[in-house]
Amino acid sequence: MNDESKYAGIPSYLKNYKKQTFDKYYTEYEEYLSPTSNKPVKYQIVVPLENFECSSNLSAIKLSSNVRIVSGNGTFYPDIIEENKDRWMNELFPKIEYYDPPEFFLEIDYEMKKERVPSECKEHIENDIIERIREVFRILRLYKDGFLRSGFIYLFPKAPCDPPHDYDDIISYHGNSYSPNKYSITKNDVIKLQNLFKKYLKNSNHKDFPHSAIYYLDKGLKRTEPTDSLVDFTTALECLLAKGKMEIAFTLRVYTAAFLKGNKQDGRKIYDDIKETYNLRSIIVHGKEKDKKVKAGEFEYREYSKKTERYARKAIIKWLDMIDKGKTAEEIYESIENKLLS
Repeated sequence: MNDESKYAGIPSYLKNYKKQTFDKYYTEYEEYLSPTSNKPVKYQIVVPLENFECSSNLSAIKLSSNVRIVSGNGTFYPDIIEENKDRWMNELFPKIEYYDPPEFFLEIDYEMKKERVPSECKEHIENDIIERIREVFRILRLYKDGFLRSGFIYLFPKAPCDPPHDYDDIISYHGNSYSPNKYSITKNDVIKLQNLFKKYLKNSNHKDFPHSAIYYLDKGLKRTEPTDSLVDFTTALECLLAKGKMEIAFTLRVYTAAFLKGNKQDGRKIYDDIKETYNLRSIIVHGKEKDKKVKAGEFEYREYSKKTERYARKAIIKWLDMIDKGKTAEEIYESIENKLLS
């Protein structure tokens, strides 16, 4: 019997099984069973990335110490999707349309305290895992635009220790997504992404961290209507730069222009763009789009939504860079006001 027939029907992740792997897992299992052991249990969160592409030959992109993007080649992830596809489609999600498995997967190393492992903690564990995934997606979307989505979420135990999920269990499913606006990474993006992850994670507990601005930028990027996105992107800028009780529309365009300008002409263009953006935002929010005298075309909404998205992203990343260098919010506002006076 040749090797191919001997292993026929066996998943790839079992074909590569080794005695050393068993010995390692069994040692960890014994430690887990010990009543005196407080050693955390190791898992791996795996998320298929939809609308993601990598234009280089990178097989793995390390984003932080415990987060990476890996190619499906050489992993058993595509096998899991394919082997369970019929069950998922027929039993769990009969009304959805199925697309081919993604080529890249997000991996997050995850440690769980021993007392949280029993299945009674399942809901709490799932919420924690989903929030960790959301944080990674927020950072990726902060770096650049792209209709990045995830369908399934898996939790794989890295030791056989009575996990709250089976290895092929689905924690969450949001449906397959497709858009021509792909999230595309090149080799030149890797170092920049790593730096952004480092700054974000290092400063996320900083009192002046722009949580609200990032939330609204991320929310706007997940919208399908340009009017909704425009409102969210404008709100992101407001959270960051509309300081004090001064007239918001004026403050926003002046502060954004001063914060982001490279020269006088550049500052004037930003000022004019934000002025028009806020006018469109007011039309949308106050329901005046029904008034033919002030109705804007869909093209104009899309145009200024994209412009405001770019300004919000650039402003948030610059703000993160400044607090990473030790600046406080008051010092950042003071630097903006100095630019206004110069």
